Amino acid sequence: MDDNTELLAHLKSLKEQLKVERQPWESSWRDLSDYISPYRARFLPSDRNNNRKSANKIINNTATLSARVLQSGLMSGNTPHSRPWMRVITSDDTANNTYAVNDWLDEVTRILLHLFSESNLYMALPIIYHDMGVYGIASMAILEDPEDVVRCYNFAIGSYWVGTNARGVVDIFMRETSMSARNIVKEYGEDMVPPHIKEAHESNRSETQYNITQCVYPNEDFDSNVLLDGVNKKYVSVHYLDSGTSSSLGSPAHILRISGFDEFPIVCPRWEVVDEDVYGRGPGIVALPDIKALQFYEKKIAAAVEKKIDPPMLIPSHLRSAAFSLLPGAQNITDVNRLVTMVRATAAAGIWAFGAGVLALCLPEEEQQPEALLPVHTGFWFWAVATWVSLDLLVAGWGLNPGIPL
Repeated sequence: MDDNTELLAHLKSLKEQLKVERQPWESSWRDLSDYISPYRARFLPSDRNNNRKSANKIINNTATLSARVLQSGLMSGNTPHSRPWMRVITSDDTANNTYAVNDWLDEVTRILLHLFSESNLYMALPIIYHDMGVYGIASMAILEDPEDVVRCYNFAIGSYWVGTNARGVVDIFMRETSMSARNIVKEYGEDMVPPHIKEAHESNRSETQYNITQCVYPNEDFDSNVLLDGVNKKYVSVHYLDSGTSSSLGSPAHILRISGFDEFPIVCPRWEVVDEDVYGRGPGIVALPDIKALQFYEKKIAAAVEKKIDPPMLIPSHLRSAAFSLLPGAQNITDVNRLVTMVRATAAAGIWAFGAGVLALCLPEEEQQPEALLPVHTGFWFWAVATWVSLDLLVAGWGLNPGIPL
């Protein structure tokens, strides 16, 4: 496989072009992952078995539950497992109305539905509906399987790149995944793997992960007039070991398998596509601003409720090192600081006395004459005295003057 340098260069160039095409969508996908479906996105092969990702941005999970409702609705409405949802027919309406043809078509339909039921199709389809609704695009490979006849493989958003043809149909698919040295040897055979993979497999490093890139794209050399065989396929599939990973650092890229498909094996539905866009938009991107606002207000409401239930408190400094409990029914025993209270009481009494002294010193001369002592006084000084005395009586009556317990 050492003469495939040109093919590897072509695949690496194609991968870079597809990355540029997808790059503007990634920030939105990351937000959708953070706020709706935290565990359905993988932007790096190292995200495999990565349980460090958390839903710490989700406070109100209404959007997450709504995505599941959408997923369940599409599943039960389009492809329910409990009842027949498809029927095989021919392109000839006359033949379809023939009893013998009808009977044969019903039998084929029954066999296909049984085949779907025995495979993992009904486990893979809900993920397709979920990703399509949240991210606007989903992908799934339907491949032949020696045990189940067919088997479906879902791919996480962010782990693949796609390209479309002139009709706007997806016909290029490239994904990046990781496999252990043991699984690489088992999948591709010892004759197809490079020496450093063999060495890792035979030593105690058989579980070391390596990045594998798979690309499915149209075969430019396909000839429809030639009998289909293992070489003349409509679509080419290439698996190669990437050289840009830490495990393969210093080792050249290496092609592991070249095969093909008569039909494009990837199901890649998109929710809503605008003009020549490669990727679609779903209800998730439409609801994203409201989802962010919901999380923001939920956070503020939670903070307000917490402050109401457990408000900040002013505690005397002499209780700083003492045991203090806010539990219901708790008894916090402490001595009252009498000195501080006495100072406050003295200061309050002094304020009232100081005010009375100022008013006495400010007594007008005409008010000091006996003949000026009339039943009704309308001067400023008289009303100032009346106001000050009233305030003193009100404060005392309301119990606002500090006191010293006996």
